[in-house]
Amino acid sequence: MAQQPEEQMRAARLVKYKSPYELQSISIPKPGPRDLLFKVGAAGYCHTDYQVWEGVYQSETPMTPSHEPVGTIVSVGPAVDNWQVGDRIGALLFRHACGKCQGCLKTKNEGGRTDLRFCTNVSMAGIKDDGALAEYMIADASNAVKLPDSVTFEQAAPLMCAGATVWGAIKAAELKPGAFVGVIGIGGLGSLAIQFLKALGHPTVAIDRRPEALELAAQVPLKPDLIVDSGSKSACKDITSWADNEGLAAVIVCTDDVPVNEWSLKLLRIHGRCVVVGVPTAPFQFSAFDLIFKELSVVGSLVATVEEAQYLAERAKLFNPARATHNKEHGNPFLSPALQSSDTVYFTVSDSEGNVASFINSNYDGFGTGIIPRGCGFTLQNRGHNFSLDPDHPNKLEPRKRPYHTIIPGMITNLADGSLHSSFGVIGGFMQPQGHMQVLLGLAIARLSPQEALDAPRICVAARMLEERVEDWTVSVEESMPEETIQGLRDLGHQIEIVTGWDRSLFGRGQIISCSLDPVTQIPVWSAGSDPRGDGAAYPAI
Repeated sequence: MAQQPEEQMRAARLVKYKSPYELQSISIPKPGPRDLLFKVGAAGYCHTDYQVWEGVYQSETPMTPSHEPVGTIVSVGPAVDNWQVGDRIGALLFRHACGKCQGCLKTKNEGGRTDLRFCTNVSMAGIKDDGALAEYMIADASNAVKLPDSVTFEQAAPLMCAGATVWGAIKAAELKPGAFVGVIGIGGLGSLAIQFLKALGHPTVAIDRRPEALELAAQVPLKPDLIVDSGSKSACKDITSWADNEGLAAVIVCTDDVPVNEWSLKLLRIHGRCVVVGVPTAPFQFSAFDLIFKELSVVGSLVATVEEAQYLAERAKLFNPARATHNKEHGNPFLSPALQSSDTVYFTVSDSEGNVASFINSNYDGFGTGIIPRGCGFTLQNRGHNFSLDPDHPNKLEPRKRPYHTIIPGMITNLADGSLHSSFGVIGGFMQPQGHMQVLLGLAIARLSPQEALDAPRICVAARMLEERVEDWTVSVEESMPEETIQGLRDLGHQIEIVTGWDRSLFGRGQIISCSLDPVTQIPVWSAGSDPRGDGAAYPAI
């Protein structure tokens, strides 16, 4: 606990509704046992502040406005144990729940703790009580978030209300990955909602009829996929057509324009969700036909919880429109996220008509465009490694060139009629061509079932540099290989290394689907297998 600063501070005060704020000298507030006193570093101003200025909430005057504050703690209440002087803080709107009203009791019974947002007697900074347009401000320690050092006060302040509001709305929309979303009303809230949705990978349409709002939508760092003037006669058709001709999974209404709320339902697909965060003074209007025949949901969203707001603040430090990824090191691919979390996946699927797909996706070494397909959380295949810029090198970089150990999704057809025998793939770096050959031999020569072919022990000739002698190469052998086979390899002069346990992942991971004719009925019979050396499964989808 630090000493209380001087007794007086400057503050912008609302003295009379619809009149200019007055700069006054007032007493610095004294923190209670569970409070934090912080020096304001930045404070935002949102539409609610404008409504307070108009007198919509009948706030008592004089009062200090603003409820989007961030700053640095200068004093900590004696009952606070998770904050200290010097911490960078963002304070949310609500303070000091009574713990006795229906809202407090209900939320504590349901969630295990009191949710300040629903307390009927709660203090609200800048609305019912003094806010942030001052040198110092009080925060409730239970409803504040710690700011990362990399996020400036100017960046963080809008997140404390506008950001937290639309973040809560996005959570309330219950979106599935890749869902199409519309944001109606592109102001402070809407512009942030667009960027949050794009950062989450959602196709997003920005909707407004004001020229300045449409211009703002086109200027935000993470731009929407579509910008639509809601005053256009074809607006609804254009949006529905863009959203796969089904409509939007959700709309987030950030405007107080009442007619927009009814119009927004026409944009939704079946079981779509309209999340309302704009606060008009007039009653809402909705079409019962839209609600019933598409089984739509209309939900309100107040503001994010303190836990959600803390998560938002932590994620904010990762967003930088000037960088494709938060930890990319230019000129050093070995520090790129693609290498740090590189991985490869193989799958094969078939249908009852005999159509089959064999697919490998591999991310390795930060090579390639880094494009993320819509609705997916991974980049497109980028496995292009070990090329050389030396024009005389056998693996020189040139158009349509494939690296020696490239990804190899495979299929086998029957020689007699070209019909499908098997769809298969083995992943694992330099093991891929070796694994494919060994699995293929098991299927075609040893007549093993898909699972038997994958279970069979493998060998791997370790990758070496061209200048190394072949005699120095090591042959890795899986521990379940028969002893006579191992000894036979040694007799041929190979250096043998027995690989056991988890290290057996060296031998790759594969999946197989095979098709054969029943010898009696001549009906195609499908069989499949999944490699025990890694995650995977083989199952029918009926």
